[in-house]
Amino acid sequence: MGDKRIPVIFQDSAAEIPSASKFNNNFSHLNLVPWNLINNGGMEQWSGGASVAPDDWTLFGSGASIARVTDRKQGDYAVALTYGSADAYLKQSSAELAGLKGHTVKAWAWVKCSTPNAARLRIRDGVGSSVSAFHNGTGLWEFISLTHEVASSATELSVELHMESGGTSYYDAVVLVDYDDITGFFPSGKDLSGELTATGLASLSADQTFTGANAFNGAVNLNGQGNNVPAWEKFTKSYSDFVSAGYSNTITLFTLPAGGVIHGVKIKHRNCFSGNSITGYTISVGIDGALAKYASPFDVYQVYGDDVFEMAVGLFSESHANATLVRVTAASVNGTLNMGTQGVVDIWVLKSVAK
Repeated sequence: MGDKRIPVIFQDSAAEIPSASKFNNNFSHLNLVPWNLINNGGMEQWSGGASVAPDDWTLFGSGASIARVTDRKQGDYAVALTYGSADAYLKQSSAELAGLKGHTVKAWAWVKCSTPNAARLRIRDGVGSSVSAFHNGTGLWEFISLTHEVASSATELSVELHMESGGTSYYDAVVLVDYDDITGFFPSGKDLSGELTATGLASLSADQTFTGANAFNGAVNLNGQGNNVPAWEKFTKSYSDFVSAGYSNTITLFTLPAGGVIHGVKIKHRNCFSGNSITGYTISVGIDGALAKYASPFDVYQVYGDDVFEMAVGLFSESHANATLVRVTAASVNGTLNMGTQGVVDIWVLKSVAK
C-alpha cells in the first residue's frame, strides 16, 4: 500500500485489512458530535419565570438582574444579563466532573453586548480557571469560545457567563464539551471544495443542524451560512421592539448577503398587538424604499389563531455585490406605537444565496 497506510485503529491484522467494525467504532456519532455537558444551554427553559435565572443556571453578583428575551441567536429565547454594582454572572456546574479530570474541555456561546471588554465566558474547576476573550462591544452577536485543562484534583467543572461592567449582555447556545473525547471529524464544505453530491458529505456551520432523514440529489453547494439551499429562518418581535412616538416605525429584521434571494415570508402573531387608543396594528416586511416588498401589511390587531397568518410567496433578488437590510415595519391606527402594551409576532423568511 506504499506510504498510504491504514491507521492502526482501523487495522484488522498486520496485513492492514480494514475492519468495518473498528471503523464504525471510531467514527460513531458519539465521538464525531460530542455531548453537551451542561443543560439548558439554549436558554429555552424558564420554569421560575422570565426574570428568574433560567433552569439549571444560578445568578451571582450584587444588584445583578436577568430577563428572558426574544432577541436570540437560535430557538425562541436568550438570556439578558445586566450588571448591578459588581461582576454579574450566570453559573452552571456539570455533573460529569468525575470522568473529566485531566481532560481538556471546550466551551462556546453566542454573545451580544454593546459594552466593550465586559462580556466573556469562564471555565472553573475549583483549582484554577480559564477565561475567553471579551466581546468587542459592537452590539452584534459574536461566537466566543475557550478551552481549559481540567486539573486532576478538580472539585468542580463550571461554566460562567459574565458581565463585568455597566450594561447588559445577551447569551445563547452555550455548549461545554469534552475535547479529549473527539476522535474524528466531518470534512468542512471548504475542504470538499464546496461541491457536494448525493454520495458526498454535507458540512454545517456552527449554528446549523440537520434533523430527521435528509436526502440530497445532484450537486449541492453547502458553504456554511451562504448556502444555495432555500431554508426557513424564524424571527420573533414584540410590541416593545417597535416603540415610537409616531404611528409607524421600521427596524432591521436581518441582513441579506450579497446575491441573496427571498422565496417567501410568513407572518403569524401569537399575541394581539394593542394598547391605549390603538384601534389597528399591522406588520409588513420589505426593504428601504419598498417597505412592503416581501409581505404586505398584515393585521396583528385581530384575534390570533392557528389559521390566522399571512403567507407571501415570490422570488425577490437584491444586489449581487452588496448586502441588503431586510426591514420590518409596524404601523398603528389612532394611538401611537409607544401606547402599545402587548403583542408578539413570528416572522419566517425562506431565503437562499444565488451562487
